[in-house]
Amino acid sequence: SMLKYYPSNSSINKHGPGIDYDFTSFPGIGITDYDMNLVYALQFKNNVLLQVQLRKNYTKLLADFDPTNTNGLKLKANTDYTYYSFVGTLTTDYRKKLAAKLQTRSGEYFNGTRLNLDGEVTYRIQPYGSISSVFSFNHLNFPAPYKSTDLVLIGPKIDLTFSRSVFLSALFQYNNQINNINTNIRFQWRFAPVSDLFLVYTDNYFADSFISKGSALVLKATYWLNL
Repeated sequence: SMLKYYPSNSSINKHGPGIDYDFTSFPGIGITDYDMNLVYALQFKNNVLLQVQLRKNYTKLLADFDPTNTNGLKLKANTDYTYYSFVGTLTTDYRKKLAAKLQTRSGEYFNGTRLNLDGEVTYRIQPYGSISSVFSFNHLNFPAPYKSTDLVLIGPKIDLTFSRSVFLSALFQYNNQINNINTNIRFQWRFAPVSDLFLVYTDNYFADSFISKGSALVLKATYWLNL
């Protein structure tokens, strides 16, 4: 729930505080997860949105769990954790050719801490398509003997429209958590209404050696029968 104020003679279009609560509950177990948020949001007249949150998380583990997913020492099942963090989100005007969304979720994390920055940047090349990239950085720090790590994900993407019936999409993604570089290139030809021919090439590489894990070239056709 949010309260909204609309100031006059200001660069702010609307602003106000709010409260948000989400939980997960299982029969016979009870609440296993919840997050409580105190929120304040500001939307400017140039359509830039800024939102800040103070968050309280609760997690009860139903199985052993390694928050870093790096084969480190796991937190034990049936243990529970209450931790606090700050969430900040800045979103620019997506009507502009260049737009971005940046977010941080940083603070306590299970029995340690997390420094996080996520983002997405998009540039529209009118009328041909767009170039965009997502990125994510997490510095996870836990007391010994638990492992600490830095997790990095970068994923640039290109979407091009050559005509009303010919399209090309190319995605490249680097993920150090699984030591992987992924390539996905898709060509689409709409040769009839709701009927398409797809040619898709995918490849995965070990990020530290650039040795291929396996590639594939797939041809797929769909045709709409109006009976």
